[in-house]
Amino acid sequence: MNMAYVFTIAFAIVILAAVARRVFPARPLTVVFLSLLTGAWIWANLRDSGWQEEWGNDFPEGLDPVTKAMFYRGWPLAPFMVCIIYFNRFRPGGLEGLVLVFDWLVLIAALSLARFACEQCCHRRDGHTRPADILLPRAIIRTEGDQSI
Repeated sequence: MNMAYVFTIAFAIVILAAVARRVFPARPLTVVFLSLLTGAWIWANLRDSGWQEEWGNDFPEGLDPVTKAMFYRGWPLAPFMVCIIYFNRFRPGGLEGLVLVFDWLVLIAALSLARFACEQCCHRRDGHTRPADILLPRAIIRTEGDQSI
């Protein structure tokens, strides 16, 4: 496995842990959803997009190892998308590494927004339903309700 893949997967897991543990721990259902979203992001970033064959396996010189390994991969942007093309060859312009940072910022934003939405839905659901009350007989619920009033 390529070192860039390991770095991308490890960084995605660190971002997942940071978003899931921020301020207060997330609910288990939220953590499962965030894990699935992180897995989809990792798949989208590491899959072969087909651009490498389209451009003839052309890599510019002077790229760091992570950017070179991820040159044709990445979601929503890949480093080759911001590279300068001069005489039908890629020339690094200096922004290629920042594209990967932008991809990670998209992951942070997506996970934060998904966590917020899941927590709001769970909070709203907890306020309107009482799943534990279904297990109790109705007479006990009425008696407890009468004592509290």
